[in-house]
Amino acid sequence: MIDHVCLIVNNLEKSRKYYERILNMESRESKTDSKTILLENKEVHFFITERDFPREYTKMQHISIQTESIEAKKQELMGKRDN
Repeated sequence: MIDHVCLIVNNLEKSRKYYERILNMESRESKTDSKTILLENKEVHFFITERDFPREYTKMQHISIQTESIEAKKQELMGKRDN
Protein backbone atom coordinates (compact mmCIF):
# COMPACT_ATOMS: atom_id res chain seq x y z
CA MET A 1 0.00 0.00 0.00
CA ILE A 2 1.30 3.47 -0.89
CA ASP A 3 1.35 5.74 2.11
CA HIS A 4 2.40 9.03 0.49
CA VAL A 5 3.46 10.26 -2.92
CA CYS A 6 5.47 13.41 -3.51
CA LEU A 7 6.32 14.68 -6.98
CA ILE A 8 9.40 16.84 -7.37
CA VAL A 9 8.80 19.82 -9.64
CA ASN A 10 10.90 22.68 -10.94
CA ASN A 11 8.14 25.30 -10.68
CA LEU A 12 5.72 24.95 -7.78
CA GLU A 13 3.11 27.53 -8.85
CA LYS A 14 2.99 26.35 -12.47
CA SER A 15 2.62 22.73 -11.35
CA ARG A 16 0.04 23.65 -8.74
CA LYS A 17 -2.21 25.29 -11.33
CA TYR A 18 -1.72 22.42 -13.77
CA TYR A 19 -2.69 19.64 -11.32
CA GLU A 20 -5.58 21.65 -9.90
CA ARG A 21 -6.98 22.00 -13.41
CA ILE A 22 -6.43 18.56 -14.92
CA LEU A 23 -7.27 16.54 -11.80
CA ASN A 24 -9.94 18.83 -10.38
CA MET A 25 -8.04 19.18 -7.11
CA GLU A 26 -7.73 21.77 -4.41
CA SER A 27 -4.37 22.74 -3.01
CA ARG A 28 -3.01 24.05 0.22
CA GLU A 29 0.44 24.98 1.34
CA SER A 30 2.38 22.91 3.80
CA LYS A 31 2.55 24.34 7.31
CA THR A 32 6.14 23.19 7.67
CA ASP A 33 7.71 23.71 4.23
CA SER A 34 7.11 26.74 2.00
CA LYS A 35 8.18 24.75 -1.07
CA THR A 36 5.63 21.94 -0.62
CA ILE A 37 1.92 21.86 -1.50
CA LEU A 38 -0.74 19.26 -0.78
CA LEU A 39 -3.16 18.57 -3.64
CA GLU A 40 -6.35 16.70 -2.86
CA ASN A 41 -9.82 15.83 -3.99
CA LYS A 42 -12.43 13.43 -2.62
CA GLU A 43 -10.56 10.31 -3.78
CA VAL A 44 -6.86 11.05 -3.52
CA HIS A 45 -4.18 13.36 -2.24
CA PHE A 46 -0.50 13.79 -2.93
CA PHE A 47 2.26 16.33 -2.47
CA ILE A 48 4.34 18.37 -4.87
CA THR A 49 7.57 19.96 -3.78
CA GLU A 50 9.87 22.36 -5.58
CA ARG A 51 13.50 21.32 -5.61
CA ASP A 52 16.47 22.12 -7.78
CA PHE A 53 16.77 18.81 -9.63
CA PRO A 54 17.96 18.28 -13.20
CA ARG A 55 15.14 18.85 -15.70
CA GLU A 56 15.61 15.33 -17.12
CA TYR A 57 14.78 13.83 -13.72
CA THR A 58 11.65 15.86 -13.11
CA LYS A 59 10.35 15.22 -16.65
CA MET A 60 10.33 11.46 -15.91
CA GLN A 61 7.74 11.96 -13.15
CA HIS A 62 4.16 12.06 -14.34
CA ILE A 63 0.63 11.08 -13.57
CA SER A 64 -1.26 9.36 -16.37
CA ILE A 65 -4.98 9.89 -16.62
CA GLN A 66 -6.97 7.24 -18.43
CA THR A 67 -10.43 8.72 -18.23
CA GLU A 68 -12.10 5.95 -20.24
CA SER A 69 -10.72 3.27 -17.91
CA ILE A 70 -11.62 5.29 -14.83
CA GLU A 71 -15.17 5.84 -16.05
CA ALA A 72 -15.61 2.15 -16.94
CA LYS A 73 -14.38 1.09 -13.49
CA LYS A 74 -16.64 3.64 -11.84
CA GLN A 75 -19.67 2.31 -13.74
CA GLU A 76 -18.71 -1.26 -12.89
CA LEU A 77 -18.42 -0.47 -9.20
CA MET A 78 -21.76 1.32 -9.23
CA GLY A 79 -23.46 -1.63 -10.94
CA LYS A 80 -24.49 0.35 -14.02
CA ARG A 81 -22.36 -1.40 -16.60
CA ASP A 82 -24.12 -3.41 -19.29
CA ASN A 83 -22.76 -6.95 -19.75
